[in-house]
Amino acid sequence: MTNYKVKLCSIHIPDMIKVSNLLHTYSAKEQMSNFGPLYHMFKEKLKEYLKVDDSKEIIITSSGHIALMTATHALYSRSILCPNYTFLSTSASIELQKEKRVDWLQTENNNGMLTVEHLEAIDPRFDTVMAICPLSNIPNLKAISKWCKEHQRKLIIDGAATFGTPGIVNYGDAFCMSFHATKAFPLGEGGILIIDKIEFNASKQYINFGSIENPGINGKVSEYTCAIGIALLDEIDDDIVKRKRNTDLYKSLLNKDLYADDQENTVYSLFPIYFEDPELTTKVFNNLISNGYEVRQYYQNTFPRNVIHPLAKRNIVLPCHPDVTEENIKDICSLIRTS
Repeated sequence: MTNYKVKLCSIHIPDMIKVSNLLHTYSAKEQMSNFGPLYHMFKEKLKEYLKVDDSKEIIITSSGHIALMTATHALYSRSILCPNYTFLSTSASIELQKEKRVDWLQTENNNGMLTVEHLEAIDPRFDTVMAICPLSNIPNLKAISKWCKEHQRKLIIDGAATFGTPGIVNYGDAFCMSFHATKAFPLGEGGILIIDKIEFNASKQYINFGSIENPGINGKVSEYTCAIGIALLDEIDDDIVKRKRNTDLYKSLLNKDLYADDQENTVYSLFPIYFEDPELTTKVFNNLISNGYEVRQYYQNTFPRNVIHPLAKRNIVLPCHPDVTEENIKDICSLIRTS
């Protein structure tokens, strides 16, 4: 294992005394899974924090991947239009359900994000749009949502890395987030599905094995996970402020052509930059690695491989977590400029 002086991600470990107290006070040895008291407490706190509309409900899942699978199941999606600038989990969540079909959309722009223009330019032989928030950049969800309503298409939003971005979770028929260790709310594993209340029962049943008529999966979370989530939620705001601070510093030091700056409210889990030349991308990538900075190129393992987006060969994702110092960011930017 490489010893980096700055890792790509940093895990926030919450107050474990608070976690222990929650477990002993609310669950003890009585109920450690199957939607126990801490599950419901965590869910209500998330609804308040994310400002979820009264018409919608939250389901906490064992991963963001499971949230995506649950969304396509609950909405009875069969043919799904999906931009191809995304992570393997997006495509796999569809492909694993054999009755569903994915149509890949090549998003020809400088950030890989879906636009209404993309939707208007294609033959609409699909019942569901999967809008991706690639590397925590957020497309114009208001416009996409309006288009889907006008054309009677369901809208699922893969907002895996968007936790902390205000005002977006109520768009679409379903909104999915991940709480993976790489995200701004780093629960380790976990995720949420925000869905209209009319599909809530079907979603909850699906992650609890389903039924004989409609088999499901085990996508639940334990009371241990919920206790950690509750404690972490009480402490996460300062982390998000620091991530935003680091984002702003990167933007002030780098050429504007290197990053997507379409959304003022994006809270970066990571900070992606893009180069025109794949060879230069590789050169910068190797220079940062050799100087002790863990960076990564994302979305190169999209399935199937013949739909990999060209941006996957031209992105470098930089560390943006609260433990990255101002000196680190200045050094990273200097290495980028001199590569």
